Amino acid sequence: KRLVDAVRPKINYSNVRKWTARIKLFEHDWIVVPVNESLHWSVAVICYPKLCFMPDPEGRKQPAIVYMDSLGCSKSHVFEAIKAYLQAEWEDKKCDE
Repeated sequence: KRLVDAVRPKINYSNVRKWTARIKLFEHDWIVVPVNESLHWSVAVICYPKLCFMPDPEGRKQPAIVYMDSLGCSKSHVFEAIKAYLQAEWEDKKCDE
């Protein structure tokens, strides 16, 4: 199943909810996300995903999404989909409790 439906650009969290059912995603400092669009692969790395929702108590780390594409393309919709997915995952797993 796909996170982003080709017909409508919004994410479909219910399609991919089971991907991280057994993983505490926000306990990881780095998450590598393979991205496939029209037979072209690229990669995004999410750095410190928990800090998107909770500030670093030491103030030393910053959350970031790094996108790498061999063709040098910048895909703002990839960033938006990843941010929307992280928000849905955070809310679904009730990570702020």
